[in-house]
Amino acid sequence: MNLLISDLEGTLVDFQWKLKESMDEMCKIIKGYNINYNLGLPITKLKRLNYSKLYNYFQKNIENPMLKKKIINDFDRIYDFYDEDAAKRWRLKSDVVTILKQLCEKDVKIALCSNVGRKALDYILDKYKIKIFFDITISRDDVNFLKPSIEGVKKILKFYKIKKKEPQDNIYFLGDSLTDVYTAKKAKIPSIIIVDEGENSFEEIYKHDPNHIIYSIKELLMFY
Repeated sequence: MNLLISDLEGTLVDFQWKLKESMDEMCKIIKGYNINYNLGLPITKLKRLNYSKLYNYFQKNIENPMLKKKIINDFDRIYDFYDEDAAKRWRLKSDVVTILKQLCEKDVKIALCSNVGRKALDYILDKYKIKIFFDITISRDDVNFLKPSIEGVKKILKFYKIKKKEPQDNIYFLGDSLTDVYTAKKAKIPSIIIVDEGENSFEEIYKHDPNHIIYSIKELLMFY
């Protein structure tokens, strides 16, 4: 099977998420929960995590189901706000429509796996009329754990009835960030990382040894 699993922000659209502002707001909420519920959280350690690892930490480490639901709902509210804010400025990268169309013509199956929430994800896919290229789209609202967890990737592989990657399978994970590199490694799928003005610099990406680095989405055609 020819399959491309793609990220969204920084990969198909430009990167616009306000990382610092969102993390500052998250840390204020975490401090409040730590004090009010005497959670004994490692605040210094948590401040070093990015937004997806922070989200996953609380999914894994809060035992009280009601408290976990309350915290995750607060996280989702903040992330939805910054999704909506970024979506106002997102622009489709050059040649995305052309390349997606050419991949489909080559009988490449295309799936989307993003940490963006469903509302913003569908908004941008509809705005640029690219939803038709994807067989399945996985958003933050479709999983319990965000990338670099491979929960979303597993859902995609299950959709295509892929239980184990066979030698003849031509499957790649396309992204722009360290999170995407980690996700691909955990899923044991070769990564293709676009280095652009995304979440991480070329130097950061290179140090973590992705399988392939490209500078334009047009280079995808080399793999199929």
